[in-house]
Amino acid sequence: MSYAFDMSFAMAADEKEAFVLARHYVEKCMEKKNARKFIEDNTIYIPSIRYSHIEKANNMADVADRYWLENLFKFRFLYWPKYQLLGLVGSNRIDDPAFPMSIYFQNSTDQNYDFQEWLEGSIPFFKERVETITNMPQCKLFDICKDYLDEDTDLSNPEIELYMRQSVLYENIFSALQLNSWLYSSGSEKEAPYIQFSLSGILDMYEASVLHNILKDVKKTMDLSDDDASNN
Repeated sequence: MSYAFDMSFAMAADEKEAFVLARHYVEKCMEKKNARKFIEDNTIYIPSIRYSHIEKANNMADVADRYWLENLFKFRFLYWPKYQLLGLVGSNRIDDPAFPMSIYFQNSTDQNYDFQEWLEGSIPFFKERVETITNMPQCKLFDICKDYLDEDTDLSNPEIELYMRQSVLYENIFSALQLNSWLYSSGSEKEAPYIQFSLSGILDMYEASVLHNILKDVKKTMDLSDDDASNN
């Protein structure tokens, strides 16, 4: 089964610190300038715009937009106590330095990411795995990859060896974090090495109203831009 998702990472010594970092991140995302930018970045998904061509949908547009905002400003996190690692599901929207590294996990193309991508932010969990794979004896590397190699693979080619090391590193990290289990909700929650939690940025009706007004203003700005374009 195919998958594709961004995940950003931070270091957190324990669950308490993980929650504090997560809460601080959400609060920054909810600042008006940041919230407006994120709405603007996602305008193509606003229900009242996306389904404007459907008459029945127009009757429920306002309600649909409100539900969309609730989902847009709901943030999901995973915390791995063993690795003192906090994961934010999705990209780092506001470039918060507490989350210095983001990775795009996917299985639709090659996974031989440059080692440097894993070293952004100097997070120990990733540094240790990069060091392990880069220093792995060649014979062990080839043994791990033997089931995926063609008979005519030139193992003396340094580019092929690098490709294998980078691909093995990706798989090692994906497996250690048990992201497959998280993606497909397989296995027992008690056995998972991570703790899942989510935080809503919308804490009351006032904040919901503020966001809805921002959304309406963004849509109004878009309409004015369309009118200007049609007049020129």
